[in-house]
Amino acid sequence: MSTPLRAPLFSIIMPHYHAAIPYDRFVRAVSCIVAQSHPGWELLIYHDGPVEDTSTQAFVDSLTDPRIHFQATRHRHGDWGHSLRDLGIKTARGHYILNTNSDNVLYPHCLAILAAYSLWPKHTLKIQGKDDEVTDFVINPDLLVYGEKMMGCLNTANLPGFSRVRGQEEHLQLILPGWPPNKHKIDAMQLVAKRELWLSIGGWGDKSEESDGEMIQYLTGRHGYLVIPEVLGEHW
Repeated sequence: MSTPLRAPLFSIIMPHYHAAIPYDRFVRAVSCIVAQSHPGWELLIYHDGPVEDTSTQAFVDSLTDPRIHFQATRHRHGDWGHSLRDLGIKTARGHYILNTNSDNVLYPHCLAILAAYSLWPKHTLKIQGKDDEVTDFVINPDLLVYGEKMMGCLNTANLPGFSRVRGQEEHLQLILPGWPPNKHKIDAMQLVAKRELWLSIGGWGDKSEESDGEMIQYLTGRHGYLVIPEVLGEHW
């Protein structure tokens, strides 16, 4: 009888789209995961609709790491990758879900650092605010929030979010710490949450353009979170 495969610590979900990003950035996004110092991962790549680009298909066919899985959907969803993320959450085997995009970068020790923080004990802090009011803040390693470098972005103090300047990714860089989780200034890549928490709310149910922030703020507001005070990746 064959031994069942051990579930990895991390399932990394990566939506991909036809002609949405340069081919070399897709290759870089996959390569940075293969280069992770922590081996306990699986990569689930979901292409939105049939694959039309021969170079993409050739690259996918060249991937021999058994931890990488590629699937093209029969029809295009066209909903910013949210249906693909939902599919990944419900297919993943990992204990934690990390959402990324097909042009993003994870630094080499990203998963190793996340793994170390996942071992922290869950506890509650008493926070004293105005008028000596005391509130509880839950430190929960089931939801890890880390800092990210937003490439080609500027902070916009007079607007709720940040502004993207196309073509300036190499010159403009904005650090999003991710805490406190602000739905207008956080990216899906910054929250690494246990799969069981995602399943407890039915997966990635919000399909709106702003759902990254909405989903993150809902989960952290409901369960608490643990801050990792390091920048562990880049959003391109």
